[in-house]
Amino acid sequence: MKVHKILALTLAMALSICAIPTTIAEAKGETWTIPGDNTYHLDGTDVVIKVEGETLHVTGTGAVPSYDYWSLNERPWRLKGVSVIQIDSTITSIGSYAFANMDKVNRIIMGTSTFIEDTTTFSKIAYKPIFRISDTGVTTQMIGNIPYTSLDSIAAFAQSNTNGACYIFDTNAKATAFQTMTNPTIPLVYSAADSNAPWNNVENNGNGNVVTRLCYMAPDNVDHSYIVTGQMRYQGRACYEVYSAFLEDYTFACSLRINVTKSGKEISKTDQTYKYIIDIPKKYQNLGTSYRLIGIGAGQVYIFDDMDSNPATLTYETDMPTMTFGLVYK
Repeated sequence: MKVHKILALTLAMALSICAIPTTIAEAKGETWTIPGDNTYHLDGTDVVIKVEGETLHVTGTGAVPSYDYWSLNERPWRLKGVSVIQIDSTITSIGSYAFANMDKVNRIIMGTSTFIEDTTTFSKIAYKPIFRISDTGVTTQMIGNIPYTSLDSIAAFAQSNTNGACYIFDTNAKATAFQTMTNPTIPLVYSAADSNAPWNNVENNGNGNVVTRLCYMAPDNVDHSYIVTGQMRYQGRACYEVYSAFLEDYTFACSLRINVTKSGKEISKTDQTYKYIIDIPKKYQNLGTSYRLIGIGAGQVYIFDDMDSNPATLTYETDMPTMTFGLVYK
């Protein structure tokens, strides 16, 4: 195991595990011209927002900028009482708080090629909204040497699902692929062809939120007083920057969060070293002949090479069990 020290500030940022890996800086000084007829034009771009009845249309090419919580009044559409937001596929991204606090919005129509830049982008809209996601391809941005796609950003937004939202894709294959981008799987994902797709009333427990075992103690050193849980989830941008810095000649697969608890308390350090086994997610098996983990914890970066020869598992040993990991391969 290799250990590398990193700055405490960088680590604190990296462990912001609920954040989306934002790729566009916060907006500064963007101005909307209001020519009338419920139309708003973003100066210096051809991005136009137009309100027609209860529908807000976002057209043009480029990004809808980010706002902070204290400048929501700078969004001229904020009090229009719309229930539907329709975003053209030519819109590259939707920034933080762009459509937040619009409590009548219950439907968002957008494509897979548009980035959702933050968990706040659609915060505090109506409860159980429906996202209709059309297949418009994906766009990719790089975080260091790690590709991050627009579909990744939508999954990162959806993984918490704090508002009971559902997501409807064009086909069963697209819906399944999206739902399984995280573990636990993303809740309430449907195909437009599915007779159970909730076009009006979203069910509480329609589908998803399925947990597959990811990590456990190796049988030869198991201690049943410890509870090991693992998730495959998107992390904050700083995590990916750390992964990229220590990637070497490996390829990034996914980010994992492993938690170890005892008597209900999270354990950052055990009194001895234990071996743990990760079941490599099926989509990442057989992609290479060598797997390793890039671990972030306690102000350091830890490199764990696989200790077993099973292509479906990765075994590592540590006394610092609760960490965020990047799974990489070559």
